[in-house]
Amino acid sequence: MERHDTYPAQPPQQRNSIAAPTAEQNVSDATDAMGVRVPPVTDAQMQRTIALAAAHLMKMLKDQAFDYTHPVDEYAPQGMSLASTTFPAVINVQPDYDMPEKIENILAIVPVGTTLATLQLGQRTLFLYSGAALTTPLVVTIPYAGVILNSDDPRTLTLAGVITSCPYLGLTGWALTRGQFS
Repeated sequence: MERHDTYPAQPPQQRNSIAAPTAEQNVSDATDAMGVRVPPVTDAQMQRTIALAAAHLMKMLKDQAFDYTHPVDEYAPQGMSLASTTFPAVINVQPDYDMPEKIENILAIVPVGTTLATLQLGQRTLFLYSGAALTTPLVVTIPYAGVILNSDDPRTLTLAGVITSCPYLGLTGWALTRGQFS
């Protein structure tokens, strides 16, 4: 039985150029679908292509990786007395690095007698407490904050009321050494 294809017949020379080379054909004589001669790929060219792709992949991974080599631990002096401070009391924390920082955890102890406590980190203002005077210290923790601060951004805890114990403000995180997130 004779087979009839629905596609038009191709000339024999084009059929040979598209088909895989046979054992008798020289691979270096192969041509593409348009009849253009395709030179064989050498092992050196293949190794160079793989090395370039691997280098590009490593650069992309390095750019995405986070640098944990510069920890940040900023805090107000411990045991700080506000007895002689004018009110509202303002506690400023100095940055550890002269570069952007990612603050991941915040710990504040709002002292006894406080009626209002606010924390300013850069452009953000967080209200930690507002109400009647505290009779016991209030511990406020904010984990996984992810606040990005430049070295000139304020880190200020402001307290109002008749404060009779010591406040505390601690900020921990990482310095952004390669310009991540800045």
